[in-house]
Amino acid sequence: MEKRLLLAFLLSFLVLSIWSIITPPQKHSYQNTKFSQPIDKKEVVNKEKLTANSPENTQASLPSTQDILFTEEFATLENEKVSLVFSNKGGALKSPTIKEYNYTLPITSIFGITNFDNAQFRIADKGDDRIAYVFKGQGYTVTKRYQLLEGEYLLKAEIEINNFSKEFRMEKFLINGFTLDNTRLDNNSNKNNLAEMLREYSICYDQQIFRKRNALQFSSSEQRQQLGEVHWVGFRDRYFCAIIKPLYKSGEFGIAPINSKILNIYFKANPEEVSQGKSVFNQALIFIGPQDLNLLKKYKLNFEDIVDFHVGGFFDIMAFGTTDIIAKGLLNYLNLLHKIMPNWGACIIIFALTIFGITYPLTAKSMVSMKKMQTVQPEIKKLQEKYKSNPQRLNKEMAEFFKENKINPLGGCLPVVFQMPIFMALYQVLWRSVKFKGANFLWIKDLSEPDRLFKFPTEVPFLGTHFNLLPVLYVLIMLLNQKFSSKNMIATTPDQVFQQKFMGIFMSIFLGFIFYNFASGLTLYFTVFYLLTTLMQWKMSKQIKVI
Repeated sequence: MEKRLLLAFLLSFLVLSIWSIITPPQKHSYQNTKFSQPIDKKEVVNKEKLTANSPENTQASLPSTQDILFTEEFATLENEKVSLVFSNKGGALKSPTIKEYNYTLPITSIFGITNFDNAQFRIADKGDDRIAYVFKGQGYTVTKRYQLLEGEYLLKAEIEINNFSKEFRMEKFLINGFTLDNTRLDNNSNKNNLAEMLREYSICYDQQIFRKRNALQFSSSEQRQQLGEVHWVGFRDRYFCAIIKPLYKSGEFGIAPINSKILNIYFKANPEEVSQGKSVFNQALIFIGPQDLNLLKKYKLNFEDIVDFHVGGFFDIMAFGTTDIIAKGLLNYLNLLHKIMPNWGACIIIFALTIFGITYPLTAKSMVSMKKMQTVQPEIKKLQEKYKSNPQRLNKEMAEFFKENKINPLGGCLPVVFQMPIFMALYQVLWRSVKFKGANFLWIKDLSEPDRLFKFPTEVPFLGTHFNLLPVLYVLIMLLNQKFSSKNMIATTPDQVFQQKFMGIFMSIFLGFIFYNFASGLTLYFTVFYLLTTLMQWKMSKQIKVI
């Protein structure tokens, strides 16, 4: 098989890796919050289990005052990094926006209390960097305090529950880490379907991280209740993330889908109940910001563990499970290049030159091996015809033939296979690096978007509203490579030559369509890399002398 086709199939695998889905976790029951009023102090309170923490079940457990309709009011805390919108409905963080990128994460009800999502809180304190909400129930109060750190992506949060009643005992309750709400996607006309499939929620507990990739649709199979010390719960998409870290020992978490578009993630509060005349405090740190490894490492709270470049499933097997390690190494190198040359487009070109240099020995070996295989095709065909009725003899004769001519029949394929982990990791880094968002290069205004050289007068089928130059250049380079490689083919039959030529043209155009709406930073890299490979193909076709 030609290197050109192998590389084309490889790039196809990289594109399709976005759709890789992890098998969903097993179904579990979930413990719901409960407030009870015993007849006397010796009464044992029953604990009810819900199959899901649905709005109906939540509402039924709320104090009667929650049924009163009220006007939802919003308040904002902001610094130069983030803008955070809070609501008196639940007294929770409802909408976090990263100001530098003007991007709002699709999560809400961050660090709330289950069963209080619809409760009417009132503002008890408000400053430039802080806000406090309070809810007064029958015999208890719930106070929620937030403080935004200056110049940071961090928010300090605290929930205080004060039970001053002599009649109520407050049983086990849960903290809502966040609610992932995908209904916002339905109204987003500028949504990027490929990027949306990179949504993921995760929970770091004990010494492991549970991840759910492709978090677009939810089902009851995702319901989960798990014992273990919760270090943080998080959400991330293509570029950004949110991490909620409890500053107390929480020994349990739960995942509860509400419907196909909304899902809640909970963890246990500490202590589990509030006795009469007591107050309890539950504190947390909340990070809302870009998936920047250096930034996340700065806090020394293992926040960087939310960043993971594994693709999942079959594609990780193809990359021998090394995608994450290689990707993080390549990302560090890319950041180092940017310190030397502060333009991300130029860095991508140098990056392509570097990776080409690293993979050059394998690529050269692959080309030489394939050239040898092309040269001896007539002899191989003669052996196949001669021993077509004796497969065992044919295998023996073929082995002797390869040995005599010093040919490894897998020599053309194995070098390309060994490059698979590098290409997988590169794809992840170039597609998910937030550094490219808003970065310009030559005519490209944003390396995280298609290059959009100019706008068509009207929408063009398959191409959309803009002409993207880089994917067209990429196709032309691949066709040129196909022309060079076709000259080196040994013509066995006219049909075989036609099939090879047709496949080369088809794959070139096919990949061009796939790359057409990809991020220009990613397309720039592969265009430069394949240009170098084509030049190498042309040069080696003139130099390689085989039998």
